Amino acid sequence: MVDIQTAKIRLATTILNTNNVAVIEAVDKALQQVQQTDHEIIGSNPDGTPLNRQDLKEGIAISEQQIKEGKYSTVEELAEKANIELSCD
Repeated sequence: MVDIQTAKIRLATTILNTNNVAVIEAVDKALQQVQQTDHEIIGSNPDGTPLNRQDLKEGIAISEQQIKEGKYSTVEELAEKANIELSCD
């Protein structure tokens, strides 16, 4: 897989060096579609407010960081706090 920073620099350089209007329009259209997709409503939050793709991506990134930092509880820990006995049936 290509390093993301390298790919972004190569893409930016290519765009800056081209005079091909069709290429610029195609890239612009693709980026607009990505932005629209990121703001598309895909579900709802627990409180009933709309959830879009960008919010979901941000939530996943936060969760992944919390896992790396060890900021999570296991099922067993949650069950113990709630005085629930887990069965292995």
